[in-house]
Amino acid sequence: MIEALIITLREGLEAALVLGLILVYLKKVGRANLRKFAYIGLFLAIIASGIGAYTFQALSLGEEIADTIEAYVMLTAAFFVGTMVIWMFKTAKNFKKQIEQRVDTITSKKSNMAQGLGLMLLAFTMVFREGAEIILLIAGLSFSIGSNPFLIVSGGLLGLGIAALLGILIIKGLVRINLRLFFAGTGAVLIALIATLVANALHNFAEFNVISLSPAVLSFLGYLVRDDTSMLILVALLAVPTILFIIDPILKSRKTLVSKDESPVKRRLRIAETKRTKVLRTLMGLLLLTVILSFGFSAIASADGYNPEVVPVFAQNGNVTLLRSEFSDNLMHKYSIEVQGVPVRFFVIENSVGEVKVALDACYICPPAGYFQETPGGEIIVCHNCDAPINWDSIGLSGGCNPRILKFAVDESQVVINQTELEASVKYFVEENWEPVDTGAGVK
Repeated sequence: MIEALIITLREGLEAALVLGLILVYLKKVGRANLRKFAYIGLFLAIIASGIGAYTFQALSLGEEIADTIEAYVMLTAAFFVGTMVIWMFKTAKNFKKQIEQRVDTITSKKSNMAQGLGLMLLAFTMVFREGAEIILLIAGLSFSIGSNPFLIVSGGLLGLGIAALLGILIIKGLVRINLRLFFAGTGAVLIALIATLVANALHNFAEFNVISLSPAVLSFLGYLVRDDTSMLILVALLAVPTILFIIDPILKSRKTLVSKDESPVKRRLRIAETKRTKVLRTLMGLLLLTVILSFGFSAIASADGYNPEVVPVFAQNGNVTLLRSEFSDNLMHKYSIEVQGVPVRFFVIENSVGEVKVALDACYICPPAGYFQETPGGEIIVCHNCDAPINWDSIGLSGGCNPRILKFAVDESQVVINQTELEASVKYFVEENWEPVDTGAGVK
């Protein structure tokens, strides 16, 4: 939910800024009668974006095909974000002037119909561009983070609602935003977002054996594709503009408080009012920043999942034997046995109907960072290196980010693992000797 909220708020705010500039300038030049065409363009862009989002979601792709296109969607999203950042850095300084010049060009046409259509097309193009970016960004991040469709919709609507409210305040002059600072600050954060999208795409390519990556590269990519990293970047997309909102008045010259045409009384009153406005703005910004950071870091903390303590075990008569009476329903249990001075880790999960899953605490693709349970007793385990979610049915299948297979025997009272199997697995826990195995893509 939070990723949809932050993305739609950030992109929606940019759309609101563009529309606000158009509407304010039309009023300034005495052409307020043309504002309705800008609203029509906005309405059509919203409809087109909604249709695009629904179409994207409704594509009936098979699971295998859908998995293979995830990386391409993330790369496409990264490309669009990258071009947007480049455009922002190039146009931020004169963005307002460029919008006004385009409005002047449109309103200088002789035909009223041409003027109306031109303004409608301008508003539609600028807003729909943001809508397309929202679709791609949410799709790309949803592939890497995973989200409930209901939460995506509700978070997206909430973000758009807040953006619309801010847009109204901006248009009415109740809130002022330094566009140059806004674009520069959010642009820096978006560069980090591009890195996470590219990293997720590369990891997906490696998982499906499209490319081969070294353990060092996969370990580095793991830092970029984790949920907490993506969440930090998303929170920064809101926190940075808020910080800029707070410090913008501080950065402005104090010369604006001096006017030779004012009487001393009026000057003191104006200075006092300006100071009160700055204090109020600062307090509002600090409150909003506190809410953003609290909400974001609480979301990160809640995503830690369940990672059980590793219990050391020993082999007797060539086997490691575990009593099923010690297992809790649907709860992960981790164990390790020392082989040649190296702890070889594995885990056991027994569900409520008595089905047992046993696997090594190491991945086919990533370095041996191991797994944790997404929620205690849940059916999803997550790779520590890249946060790839693995469902219950995938445990025991080879390839991808699935846990490496460990042969075992089970009866009504115990789980038995041959010591030889564990000794043969030591190579998977020595990083300098580790290498991915091409066994086909795993099911997630």
